[in-house]
Amino acid sequence: PLNALSQLPLGSRPAKRKQEGGVETLRAIPWIFAWTQIRLLLPSWLGTDDAFGEFLKENPDGLDRIREMIQSWP
Repeated sequence: PLNALSQLPLGSRPAKRKQEGGVETLRAIPWIFAWTQIRLLLPSWLGTDDAFGEFLKENPDGLDRIREMIQSWP
C-alpha cells in the first residue's frame, strides 16, 4: 500500500520523510490511519509482549492472573 498511503492528504506534513525513500520513510500517521480504517489495530498491540514479560517477571502468579483475565473479561 506504499503508493496509496503516500498519496493520502493527511495532516500538515508530507506522508513520507524522503520522497525517494521506501516504506521506511513513511511517517506514522498514514500507517495508523490505514490500519484503523481496516480495523487492524496493530499499533495497540505493539509492546504487549514486553509488557507481559515484565509483568510475569515481577509477579510469580502472573500467568494465572492473565489466564483469569482472558477467561472472564468481555
